[in-house]
Amino acid sequence: VQFLERNKFMDEVKNRFQSILIELKVKSPNNTIDWSTVSKKDLENDEIVEQLMKAALIEMYEEKERAYSLGTYGADRYGFYSTIGIPSMFIDGFVTAAIYKIMCMAPYNRKKAFMNGALVFTFYSVLFDMVVYPGRKYSIGE
Repeated sequence: VQFLERNKFMDEVKNRFQSILIELKVKSPNNTIDWSTVSKKDLENDEIVEQLMKAALIEMYEEKERAYSLGTYGADRYGFYSTIGIPSMFIDGFVTAAIYKIMCMAPYNRKKAFMNGALVFTFYSVLFDMVVYPGRKYSIGE
């Protein structure tokens, strides 16, 4: 899944790169590149290609709809997981204690205890994913 998502992201970068090439204009943080004078030979210059890639990624970031923005994909993701990390840490502790109680306090029926512990863990994991991933999509657009 990560491989496919990475390919999808790279296809998006490639498409954005091509669309900017067609528009032939980009502003870099240091200076403005006049694309009307750029030739194919100039596109072999690593600096120009790097500026074009930066512009494409910035444009892709700015186009996504999100509730909160910290300026970069990494900062958005870090902020989101830092925010949900504290409440989920306490909830994880309660779930772990419940699984421990189920599995360690039922020594006479180990199969049933193991099955119940696995069901609690599965239920919690599914519930957590049903809350976190839509919340992440809404808040940071990923």
